Amino acid sequence: MRLATLIFCLFIINTDLFSRQLVLTSPDEQIEVVFSDSRNIHYQVYYKGEALTKFSPVALELTDGRVLGKQTTLISSDIKQYSKMLSVSGGIRSEIKDEYNELTMRFKGNYQLIFRAYNNGVSYRFVTNFKTDYVVKDEWVEYKFPSDLKVNAHIINTYRSSFEKHFTSKNLKQLSEEKDLISLPLMVESPGGPSILLTESDQAGYPGLLFKRYSEENIYSIKGDFAPYPKKTKTGGIKNFNQLVVEEENFIAKMAGNSKLPWRLMIIEEKDIDLVDNTLVYQLAEETKINTSWIKYGKVAWDWYNALNIDGVSFESGINTETYKYYIDFASKNKIEYVILDEGWSDQFDIKVLDDNINLKELIRYGKEKNVELILWSIWYPLEEDMEELFKWVKNLGVAGLKIDFFDRNDQPVMQALERILKIAAKYELLIDFHGCPTMAGLERTYPNLLTYEAVKGNEFVKWDPEGEPPEHNVSLAFTRNVVGPMDYTPGAMNNATERGFYPNFESPMSMSTKAHQAGMYVVYFSPLQMLCDAPTAYEKFPDVLELISSVPTTWDETIALDGDYGEFVVVARRKGDQWFVGGLNNKVERKITIDLNFLETDSHKFQLMTDGVNANRRAGDYRMQNGTTGRKEQLTIHLKKGGGFLMKIQ
Repeated sequence: MRLATLIFCLFIINTDLFSRQLVLTSPDEQIEVVFSDSRNIHYQVYYKGEALTKFSPVALELTDGRVLGKQTTLISSDIKQYSKMLSVSGGIRSEIKDEYNELTMRFKGNYQLIFRAYNNGVSYRFVTNFKTDYVVKDEWVEYKFPSDLKVNAHIINTYRSSFEKHFTSKNLKQLSEEKDLISLPLMVESPGGPSILLTESDQAGYPGLLFKRYSEENIYSIKGDFAPYPKKTKTGGIKNFNQLVVEEENFIAKMAGNSKLPWRLMIIEEKDIDLVDNTLVYQLAEETKINTSWIKYGKVAWDWYNALNIDGVSFESGINTETYKYYIDFASKNKIEYVILDEGWSDQFDIKVLDDNINLKELIRYGKEKNVELILWSIWYPLEEDMEELFKWVKNLGVAGLKIDFFDRNDQPVMQALERILKIAAKYELLIDFHGCPTMAGLERTYPNLLTYEAVKGNEFVKWDPEGEPPEHNVSLAFTRNVVGPMDYTPGAMNNATERGFYPNFESPMSMSTKAHQAGMYVVYFSPLQMLCDAPTAYEKFPDVLELISSVPTTWDETIALDGDYGEFVVVARRKGDQWFVGGLNNKVERKITIDLNFLETDSHKFQLMTDGVNANRRAGDYRMQNGTTGRKEQLTIHLKKGGGFLMKIQ
C-alpha cells in the first residue's frame, strides 16, 4: 500500500483504538506494521507480504494500577516521513542515511507510543508526559512468531551476570521458560525468510531488556524480562569486586514523569550477512551530548592477557615501572596510541594508593615523551563514593581514560551508573572502556567517550576455560553482539593452537584458532579502541604480522559486509581514506571462498595478504604473507583452514 493511503484520521476521541485497521510501511514498502482494531495495542510485522510475527502486545504496567497500552483512548495521531544524513565520527562508516516512516499515537492519560518503520527494521517506544514521577512494575515486550523458529541466544540464566557466554542455537520450543534467561541481542532465523535480530536502543538509564520463552498454546513467543530494582546490596563476588543484590523490590524502574523509554527494535535483513553492517541501534540512539574534539581513537597494548610476560629482557617482568616502559616503547615504535595498566597497578579498592613498584608519574611522563597515553583499570563501585573528585584526580594525573570493570548486572541503578560515569568522564575529557557490563544500546553515540565495551566472551577466556573460544563462536559475534555496538573482544593472540592441541593456560594463553584468524579480527570486529592482547615480545617474533595489524584503523569511512553465514564464516571489507582492509573468519570446517573486489575504484591496487599457511590445520600458527597487485575486475579465492581466517590491506 502507498503511504498516502495509510494516513488516518488525526483526531479520534472516546472510541476504539482505531476506526479501521492501520498499517505503517517502510520507505521501500517491503516492511509493513499492521495494528489490531481493538483498544489493547497489538501489532504484527510483515516482510515482503509474509507475516514475520503474529499480533503481539505492547503495554507498560505501573505500580499504581495503570497499564499503558490497555483499554486505550486515542486522542490524536500522525505519520511522518524522515530522510536525513547522519555524520559519524568513530563508527563503521562516516555517514549513515537515516530514513524511516514514523507513526506517533497520543493517548488519553498523557502518554505516546511511537513506531518507526525502516527499510531494515521496526522499532517502537513509550513516551510519558505525566505531572508526577511514576514506578514501572513491568513492561510487556513480546514477539509472537508463527512457527517454532530457530534462535541463536546468549543465555545467561541469571540477572547477575558478566554477560560473557557463547551463543546457543535452539528452537523456540527447546528454550526453558524457567531457566533460559537471554541477554541481548537475540537472533531469530526464519526459514526461507529474512534474518531477524531483537535488541533495544537509547537505553536511557532504564533496566536492560532481557528475554525468556513465553509458553502459550500454539504460540511460539519471546517475552521481555527485566531485573527487579535492587532493595539491598552487599559487597561480594570474585575478590569482593561486586555489589551483590540480596533483596529486591517488586518493580523494575523509577521514572521521571516526562520520560522516553528505550526503543524496542526488530532488525530485519534479507540474509545473515546483511546484519553485520546494520547501524539501526546507532541511528535510534540519542544524539551526541558532549564535545568530541578531544577524543582520539586507536589501538592499545594490553598487559593482563599475557600476564606481563616479556622475554629476553634484563629485568624481572611484572607490575613494575621497567615492564610498563617496555610496553610504552613497543607501542611507540608501532604507532599504537595507548597502553593499559590493568589490575594490580593500584589498590583494588582505592586507585589513589599505588603499587610500590609503580612510578605512575614517571610512566605518564615517559609515555607523553613517546606519544603514548595510558589507560587505568578500576572496579566500579568504589568510584561511586566520590566520582567527581576521583575523575578530576585521574585527569590531573595526565592519563587518557579508565577501564572500569565488574558491574555484572543490568538493573536500573547499574544502567544509570554507566551513564553517570560517561557524563562525568566527558566533563574531564576521559575515555572509557567498560568491562563486566551489559550491552550499552547505542550509548556510544550519546557519549562518544565510550570507545568500547565488553559484554562478550572474548579472548581472555582461553586463559582458564577448557572450552576456549571456538572459531564458530568468533564468527557468530559478527552477526550478533558486534551489531549492537563496539566490542572489546581483545584480539591478536600470537600463540595459536588447533582444537586438538588447545588447553587453557593462564600464564601462556593460546587461541583455539589460527594466527590469520586472529589477524582477521582487526577488520571483522569493530572497536574504536582495539586491543593487541598479546605480549610485545610475542608480536616482535612476527614482525610482518605486527606491521600489518598495527596499520589497521579502528574507525572507518565505509563498511561492506561481503559474504558469510551465521556461525560458518564471515568476510567484511572496510575503507579508511584511500585504503581498504578486508578480513575474514572461518569456523572449524575447511573451505574455499571467492571474494569479488568490485568495491575498489580502479584496476590497479597494491595489496598485502595474510592467509592461513598450508599446514595450519596441524600447526595453527602457520601463515603465509603475500604481496601483489589487484583491481576492481578481479576475484580473490582464499583457502580458509579449520579455525582459519585472513587479513588483506589494499592501497
